Amino acid sequence: MALILVAISVFDEATPFPSLYALVPTVGAALLILFADPKTVVGRVLASRPLVGIGLISYSAYLWHQPIFAFARYRSAEEPGDVTMLLLSASAFLLAWTTWRFVELPFRRKDLISRKTLIAAAVGTGTVLLSFCFIGYAGNGFNDIRLSPGQKEIMKTVAISPRRDHCHQREPEKPEEACAYFSAQPTWAVVGNSHAVELANQLAENLRDTGDGIKHLTITACSPTYGRGESAKTSCGRWTEDVMDYLLGEERLATIVVSYRTNSLAPADESDRETAVTEAARAEAADSYFAMVHRLADAGKKVVLVLQAPDLERHIEYYVGTVGGDDRADFVAGIDRKDWDRRIAPIRQRLSELPRNVVVVDPAELFCNPSSCAAIKDGKALYYDDDHMSLAGADLVAKEILRRVRPILA
Repeated sequence: MALILVAISVFDEATPFPSLYALVPTVGAALLILFADPKTVVGRVLASRPLVGIGLISYSAYLWHQPIFAFARYRSAEEPGDVTMLLLSASAFLLAWTTWRFVELPFRRKDLISRKTLIAAAVGTGTVLLSFCFIGYAGNGFNDIRLSPGQKEIMKTVAISPRRDHCHQREPEKPEEACAYFSAQPTWAVVGNSHAVELANQLAENLRDTGDGIKHLTITACSPTYGRGESAKTSCGRWTEDVMDYLLGEERLATIVVSYRTNSLAPADESDRETAVTEAARAEAADSYFAMVHRLADAGKKVVLVLQAPDLERHIEYYVGTVGGDDRADFVAGIDRKDWDRRIAPIRQRLSELPRNVVVVDPAELFCNPSSCAAIKDGKALYYDDDHMSLAGADLVAKEILRRVRPILA
């Protein structure tokens, strides 16, 4: 019991899992099964009526709690508070008792429900559920029913890069083997994590007629690790080192666009999602972020640093749903401008450290007005979820990069 209580009270988001730590609660459970009989204090406690009652409805509680918690989180832009979670837990237990009493128990009585009836009910229910799923899948999440013509037009712009599946790396690959388009000898490179994928595509599209091309160097869930000691020994760190060596050694790649999500690089506040990241790790990652830019610029590369686009408070589909009728949606606010400026301020404050020839492009200057940052602008969704730019959003940034860089290159 002590092992289980330790796991409940001590383990947190930072505990490696699965790992040897998993032995703590599982060995504890095994010891309970072996030794917790009525002769022991723990055995008598676990055999008490309240705990046995919880055990009886535990499977129903397991089935109910997940959708209740998930929909509560989906409905709110912020994590539900402790009081809300307690009320939701109480609701889960109440619903669990109800389904145990009126569903589980009757199903166990053969005199009430025969095997034939049970099989027929299972087949009928399964058919209905599968039909519902098929119709939802075929109708793109019932969009044809629930969206107005104007909303459908906006949803068409909630688009990802057609090269995301092929060119964005999930596992580290050699940079020499990474995608290059639309030129056999690209002169531009885009390096970063998943937030740079659509930007790479739109830069390439805008450069297509010039004969220049893009070398696409992005990888999933990899924050800057350049020169970070132990962190550089991870697969992400090795990939970053290999990419930097490749970029520094390829003279034809003259213009490098660096684009990362930087939420995890700034000091934490109550609105941050990466609360498990320590302040020391944040500072180290921010140092690596700027070290990459310094190293590339010192090597004579033209470096473009693209700051993170403002995070939305909800998924983009929520904002599409707020557009009324056939409204074109010239500007649908997604986050307060002051809130976003506060969150990205630690990164902006360090921009003065960069060499003067580094071009800094801030998507907030393109997406925001003085009071708000847009989720939808000029009838186009700027994101495809709550933080990744859509092709439309990335295109605004790509055009701004070229507007700023082309005079320098000329």
